[in-house]
Amino acid sequence: MPKQVVSANAFIEATRRPDVKHIKIIRVNEETAKFKLKTAKKEFSLTVKKGHLIQSIIDSIPENVKYEIVEKKQIVDQFNAVEEEK
Repeated sequence: MPKQVVSANAFIEATRRPDVKHIKIIRVNEETAKFKLKTAKKEFSLTVKKGHLIQSIIDSIPENVKYEIVEKKQIVDQFNAVEEEK
């Protein structure tokens, strides 16, 4: 079960952990994004509803941590494709 992080500063501190595997950023729209951080033992999630804060969090991710940005529409399209195959 992911641990909900309520502040951007706590999430940024979690990105500096030595056991971070990757970060997935889901862009819901221009003003909202969900950040999913996967470590060796835990998962952290953060929902940001301020557009200017999203880019500053992305900029503060350490360079050695891999991250990917996914649009919400891509996830919905993949789900619909799987449903059509059934």
